[in-house]
Amino acid sequence: MTALAQVSATREPTTYVPHMSDHAFAVAAAMRACGLLAEVLPRPDSETLRIGLSLCKGRECLPCFLTMGEIIRKCREPGFEPANTRFLTPGSPGPCRFGQYSVLQREVLDQCGLAGVEIVSPTSENAYHGFGSDPTRLRALAIQGIMAVDLLQKLLHEHRPFEREAGVTDRVYGEALADVVIAVERGGGKLLTAVMRKAANRFAPLPRNDGSKPAVGLVGEIYLRLNAAANQEIIRSVESAGGYVVMATFSEWIAYTNWSRIKRSRVRHDWKDVGKATLLEWYQWNV
Repeated sequence: MTALAQVSATREPTTYVPHMSDHAFAVAAAMRACGLLAEVLPRPDSETLRIGLSLCKGRECLPCFLTMGEIIRKCREPGFEPANTRFLTPGSPGPCRFGQYSVLQREVLDQCGLAGVEIVSPTSENAYHGFGSDPTRLRALAIQGIMAVDLLQKLLHEHRPFEREAGVTDRVYGEALADVVIAVERGGGKLLTAVMRKAANRFAPLPRNDGSKPAVGLVGEIYLRLNAAANQEIIRSVESAGGYVVMATFSEWIAYTNWSRIKRSRVRHDWKDVGKATLLEWYQWNV
């Protein structure tokens, strides 16, 4: 084995985060802040969907097709190194197929001769606790970043339908998102607060809701709600039709997973876990 091959085989594997939404960039930044190599996969498109459909049975859900396509598409890139790659696929208990994504992905990867590729699957059953060497800090940073992106998207959807110059709001949003990613990677906290103040000042001069357009609430399953490829750019379609979108946030899901953990633990009379989950909830929203 050459020296180059030895380095390649022993280096920290890169964790690829599915591009469900722009929140993925904040999650990857939090992972890098905690010493993990992390990148966001490219935005899914029709080719991603085609690959996913070709490897599934057709009875799965749309998010399953897209996430499967993202993983296999990355694996087919020239120079791909299975031993130095892992994919982040969070899971969840309950009736949703979401909890089975990692099982199916593992099966497909093995069938494709990619047994060396690791699937990392933290679960909502314990509120996604335990990923990385410092999971508490990683979780707190990720939540800071996710909430920041939630706020940026709220500003984007409030301003873009009323813009006078096409593309200006998207540009301001993109610049603010890049600043958020840098702030999270550098530890979040006061630096992220300063970045969000800067973002607010960037958006402030832009035209916003003047009461001339109807509001359309966008709710439903989190992946379809947030992923433009899955929902066929429904937000831009509403804006083109003369409306503006008010959307449920990503952080709503995080609050729900912790609430459901506390509820399950109370049913089991696991008061120790109730206490842990309550403390974790306080920490994630206050630190």
